[in-house]
Amino acid sequence: MRDIVHIFINGKLAGSTFGHWIKVVQSVDLQSGDNELAILSGTVGLQNYGAFLEKDGAGFRGQIKLTGLKSGDIDLSASLWTYQVGLKR
Repeated sequence: MRDIVHIFINGKLAGSTFGHWIKVVQSVDLQSGDNELAILSGTVGLQNYGAFLEKDGAGFRGQIKLTGLKSGDIDLSASLWTYQVGLKR
Protein backbone atom coordinates (compact mmCIF):
# COMPACT_ATOMS: atom_id res chain seq x y z
CA MET A 1 0.00 0.00 0.00
CA ARG A 2 1.21 3.51 -0.64
CA ASP A 3 -1.43 6.21 -1.08
CA ILE A 4 -4.85 6.17 0.57
CA VAL A 5 -7.76 8.57 0.05
CA HIS A 6 -10.92 9.02 2.13
CA ILE A 7 -13.68 11.28 0.78
CA PHE A 8 -16.17 12.88 3.16
CA ILE A 9 -19.31 14.81 2.24
CA ASN A 10 -20.88 16.82 5.06
CA GLY A 11 -18.87 14.87 7.64
CA LYS A 12 -19.90 11.42 6.39
CA LEU A 13 -17.58 8.96 4.67
CA ALA A 14 -18.51 8.72 0.99
CA GLY A 15 -15.74 6.33 -0.04
CA SER A 16 -12.11 5.24 0.25
CA THR A 17 -9.51 3.75 -2.03
CA PHE A 18 -5.79 2.99 -1.99
CA GLY A 19 -2.95 2.19 -4.37
CA HIS A 20 0.10 3.79 -5.97
CA TRP A 21 -0.65 7.15 -7.64
CA ILE A 22 -4.33 6.28 -7.77
CA LYS A 23 -7.08 7.93 -9.77
CA VAL A 24 -10.25 8.24 -7.73
CA VAL A 25 -13.75 8.34 -9.19
CA GLN A 26 -16.34 8.44 -6.41
CA SER A 27 -20.10 8.95 -6.60
CA VAL A 28 -21.45 11.18 -3.82
CA ASP A 29 -24.87 12.32 -2.66
CA LEU A 30 -25.10 16.10 -2.35
CA GLN A 31 -27.76 18.04 -0.47
CA SER A 32 -29.44 21.04 -2.01
CA GLY A 33 -27.59 24.17 -0.92
CA ASP A 34 -24.09 24.14 0.55
CA ASN A 35 -22.06 20.95 1.01
CA GLU A 36 -18.72 20.38 2.69
CA LEU A 37 -16.18 18.28 0.80
CA ALA A 38 -13.19 16.89 2.70
CA ILE A 39 -10.55 14.74 1.05
CA LEU A 40 -8.11 13.05 3.42
CA SER A 41 -5.07 11.63 1.67
CA GLY A 42 -2.24 9.77 3.30
CA THR A 43 0.97 8.11 2.27
CA VAL A 44 1.72 4.94 4.20
CA GLY A 45 3.91 1.87 4.00
CA LEU A 46 6.70 3.48 1.97
CA GLN A 47 9.43 1.06 1.01
CA ASN A 48 11.99 3.65 -0.08
CA TYR A 49 12.31 5.62 3.14
CA GLY A 50 15.60 7.39 3.77
CA ALA A 51 17.60 9.99 1.90
CA PHE A 52 15.81 11.96 -0.85
CA LEU A 53 12.35 10.62 0.01
CA GLU A 54 10.94 14.10 -0.61
CA LYS A 55 11.84 13.80 -4.32
CA ASP A 56 9.33 10.97 -4.80
CA GLY A 57 6.35 13.22 -4.07
CA ALA A 58 2.99 12.46 -2.54
CA GLY A 59 -0.49 13.92 -2.30
CA PHE A 60 -2.74 15.22 -5.04
CA ARG A 61 -1.49 15.20 -8.62
CA GLY A 62 -3.71 16.39 -11.44
CA GLN A 63 -7.27 17.65 -11.40
CA ILE A 64 -9.83 17.46 -8.63
CA LYS A 65 -13.26 17.79 -10.24
CA LEU A 66 -16.93 17.45 -9.41
CA THR A 67 -18.69 16.06 -12.46
CA GLY A 68 -22.25 15.22 -13.39
CA LEU A 69 -23.83 18.34 -11.90
CA LYS A 70 -26.81 19.94 -13.64
CA SER A 71 -24.86 23.21 -13.70
CA GLY A 72 -21.83 21.52 -15.28
CA ASP A 73 -18.48 20.25 -14.03
CA ILE A 74 -16.55 22.15 -11.36
CA ASP A 75 -12.74 22.04 -11.33
CA LEU A 76 -11.56 22.36 -7.72
CA SER A 77 -7.86 22.04 -8.54
CA ALA A 78 -7.11 25.74 -7.99
CA SER A 79 -9.22 25.94 -4.80
CA LEU A 80 -7.66 26.66 -1.44
CA TRP A 81 -6.64 23.38 0.21
CA THR A 82 -5.07 22.88 3.62
CA TYR A 83 -2.19 20.56 4.38
CA GLN A 84 -1.43 19.00 7.73
CA VAL A 85 1.26 16.60 8.87
CA GLY A 86 -0.18 14.00 11.23
CA LEU A 87 -3.67 13.83 12.66
CA LYS A 88 -5.09 16.06 15.36
CA ARG A 89 -7.35 14.67 18.06
